[in-house]
Amino acid sequence: MTLRVRLLLGYGYLVALLLLAAGSAMIGFLYLSEGIEGVLDDNFQSIQAAMTMIDALERQDSTTLAALIESRSDIEEIENHEAAFREALEEAGRNVTEEGEPEAIAEIRDAFAAYREARDQLVAAHPAAPLAAYKQEVFPRFASVKAAVVELLAINQRAMFEADRKARQAAIQSGTWIGLLVVVALVSLVFLSRAMQRQILVRIERLVSGMTAITAAHRRLRDEGDDELARIAHQVNRLLDQYDELKGHSQGRLAQERRLVQGLVGSFGSGSALFSLSGELLAGGLGAPALERRVAEWIRGEGRSRSSAGDPISATVEADGAGAEIELVIAPGARPVAWLVR
Repeated sequence: MTLRVRLLLGYGYLVALLLLAAGSAMIGFLYLSEGIEGVLDDNFQSIQAAMTMIDALERQDSTTLAALIESRSDIEEIENHEAAFREALEEAGRNVTEEGEPEAIAEIRDAFAAYREARDQLVAAHPAAPLAAYKQEVFPRFASVKAAVVELLAINQRAMFEADRKARQAAIQSGTWIGLLVVVALVSLVFLSRAMQRQILVRIERLVSGMTAITAAHRRLRDEGDDELARIAHQVNRLLDQYDELKGHSQGRLAQERRLVQGLVGSFGSGSALFSLSGELLAGGLGAPALERRVAEWIRGEGRSRSSAGDPISATVEADGAGAEIELVIAPGARPVAWLVR
């Protein structure tokens, strides 16, 4: 597996974890927001309707009691409060969302019908003892209606409390899941960093130190694996093999050419030598050290200045009573290559 694929897989895994964590957080937030919005829209409307019914019912009852005590008829005001009660009851009936609400609303309708009938009869009868008649005929039915409305209110309040509990539980679960994903991502990042350190950085350091060792002691690199770093090490080792092969071939050829030069110089007989353009003895010998030093000095001095033109040159040099003829060897193209001394 190549380094590129390894890096893409590692970082792709981390990116997938981060996207999963972000997506989970977004989904959890949307779920909570939709749940809270639904609870507020449904149950709050029912609670508000129940509160309106309780207020209208109490106003009806207060108006009824005042009419009985003062011996007057407030039918119009009672009807207004009754209309508000019925409107709130219809609103609650249109917004049935919880278990037990239909039964509670039906009980409210029945209890209110009984209360309305007893109230209208008592108001029309004008009893001599209105308070006693009210407590006996109307108040029990008023209490029944109010209890039924309070039960409807309690049903929706319990639903809101339950929705709040579920929302809290969902938030805790979502937070736990996101926290787990973050922990997994951090642990994975640690392992990925260690793998990168082991598979890439350490091997790069080994490659650098190996290249340094190559220049110092001609060592070879370890090329285990099949990724880019292993291929680099393999190519470096191949280059070293080619270098060794070329070096061996060059050394063999140089030795062969040196033997050939020595043979050619030897063909001129004893007392013949070949000097380089810088005055170094390449092959043969003159048999007189002083004469060889004199020849080398002449080549480094006068010979160097005269050979720059590339023309044939010959000269005679003497030292300690011995003499030698010096001749410039010119290769094709008028290129000086050495000095032949005899």
